[in-house]
Amino acid sequence: MSASPSRQPVLLLVDDEKEFGAALSFRLGTRGLPCLYVESGEEALTMLETPGLEVVLLDVNMPGLGGIETLIAIKQKRPELEVVLLTGEANLETAARGMRRGAGDYLLKPVNFEKLILSLERARQRAASHTERLRAVQAGHLLALGTLAAGLAHEMNNPLHIITQGAEWLEELAEECQQGTCDTTALQKTAGQVKHNAMRCGNLVAQLLHLATHSKHRQGQTHVPQLLHKMATLWQEPLNSLGAQLVVDCPETLPPVPCTTVELEPVLIHLGKNALDALENRKEQEAGQGGAPLVLRLYARQHGGMVQIEVADTGEGIPPSVLPHIYDPFFSTRPVGKGAGLGLTMCHSIISALRGKISHSQQEGGGTVCLLELPVELQETK
Repeated sequence: MSASPSRQPVLLLVDDEKEFGAALSFRLGTRGLPCLYVESGEEALTMLETPGLEVVLLDVNMPGLGGIETLIAIKQKRPELEVVLLTGEANLETAARGMRRGAGDYLLKPVNFEKLILSLERARQRAASHTERLRAVQAGHLLALGTLAAGLAHEMNNPLHIITQGAEWLEELAEECQQGTCDTTALQKTAGQVKHNAMRCGNLVAQLLHLATHSKHRQGQTHVPQLLHKMATLWQEPLNSLGAQLVVDCPETLPPVPCTTVELEPVLIHLGKNALDALENRKEQEAGQGGAPLVLRLYARQHGGMVQIEVADTGEGIPPSVLPHIYDPFFSTRPVGKGAGLGLTMCHSIISALRGKISHSQQEGGGTVCLLELPVELQETK
């Protein structure tokens, strides 16, 4: 194993040809790319936590743990690491398999050194982009946490009030029972109300805990129908309080998208919060005058190589003059103190980093449609 002694390595070279590997790692170091060198996939997996490591330059044809198997193991342990494959065989199937498994590039030996340097620099740029994406995700989690905390406080306030009133009424009924004038019907009804609202509070807390626990499980892909149904469960209670309908239209056969639920959840949570606010505002404006039903709709489909997700509401809508500015940092139409104007900026940053698109438009008949487009997770074919 070799590396530049004076600088932190940014590359890990994995190649079973010792003379080639040692010479290449030295040459890369002279070009400002300090490099660790190991001779096997097994050794490579022990070096993945090396501080500063950004890119793995990986030979495909190695004894023992082969290059593709090593690539798969690397992506399982460190999905953010960039991998560039090297091989002496012009095998397009192997190249395609490696790219499907997450490799960023594929070069043939003997490789032109300048071409290799260019590939590695592109890989480092992708690694830097991933770091920015993680920062956006962290910012998204802070915003989502604030949204969840505020929503939880709001949703729990009413059932807690009913529980408090019911407990006081039960105390009065208990005193009447001591006097021999107990109304058992009222006693049973009040106890039922207390139990129902206590379970309601417990369900809200369980949803929050489930969301937090699930978010810590970092997978490399997301099953969109499962995530949308979880979001629907999260929003059902506030929609009920508004008298609004929830429609979920998402086929279970949708292919997964190549991102973790940790990355996508904050986006959907914020879009759902915006939709709920729009529905609530429209209800207050109409003040019981009737009108079109209040509806929140979650819709997903595959269109070519993309999975499209729509979050649509029949709320107050977004004025056309506002639409061009909604992704601008600190732009907000809410009163001072009611929003920082960073939510949609965060959503745009995350979706763009996932190689996707986000757009908002007015819905025919009133309301807003937010469209997310994310690339399909390519499936391995044997």
